[in-house]
Amino acid sequence: MASTVLPLHPSQGSTCGKCPRNELCYARFLSYAKSVEQLDFQVSNRILHRGDHVFYSGQAFSALYMVRSGHVKTVMVTEDGEEQITGFSCPGDSLGADGLASGHYAVDAVALGTASICTLNFEHLLRNTARKEELQRLMLSMLSETILNNEELLLTLGKLDAQQRMATFLLKQSSAQQRNGCSPVSFTLPMSRADIGNHLNLAVETVSRLLTQFRQRGLIKFNRNDIEWLDIDTLTDLTNRREYATAAPLVTNNFLAHG
Repeated sequence: MASTVLPLHPSQGSTCGKCPRNELCYARFLSYAKSVEQLDFQVSNRILHRGDHVFYSGQAFSALYMVRSGHVKTVMVTEDGEEQITGFSCPGDSLGADGLASGHYAVDAVALGTASICTLNFEHLLRNTARKEELQRLMLSMLSETILNNEELLLTLGKLDAQQRMATFLLKQSSAQQRNGCSPVSFTLPMSRADIGNHLNLAVETVSRLLTQFRQRGLIKFNRNDIEWLDIDTLTDLTNRREYATAAPLVTNNFLAHG
């Protein structure tokens, strides 16, 4: 795996300062650190390919990670040996905060395809944020965002029915696209139907049926993993209205039931 060390210097045109993900990353503390002559901080960047690990469950915690490009899934192995996908990370998302409490990462982080991952040494991050209160608040804010996302996942799995889970998932993917300056109404899902089902606690066949139903209602168009919104307002309403979930029968489409 290729690795490049990228020094951060607020007074210079650093690679991190020019990164299009800068405003979504821990490295955005550059904009808060103009009075610091030089930060003792380095970022290493790796290029991963499908199936490569950013880190492993049980590995000693040493760094936080940012997705610069590509997508990553996080996977937890349950006590009975089953794999549960806990989330999907896209450009600008952080990884690794789960290791803060125990000193070890709690999940595997696996690239879904070619991905560029930046590694931020946590000790270096602490040393630099200790110099300015604004930087401490920024880091705590970003860590709290990770906790909030995990709480939202628990709500999605515990309170919503199958159609609402799928609608919520698609809307979240749309928001991620928009945040990264891409079209929120036409995009490609980087994960397989099997991964979506595992994440939402749904069978692969159910994922396929739900997508077909959404298409039949005129909410979306799709071709394999390419999604296009047709009626985002109704799909948004679906996430908050349980009665809508039984408005039409599910229809099986075996063509969609692929991994």
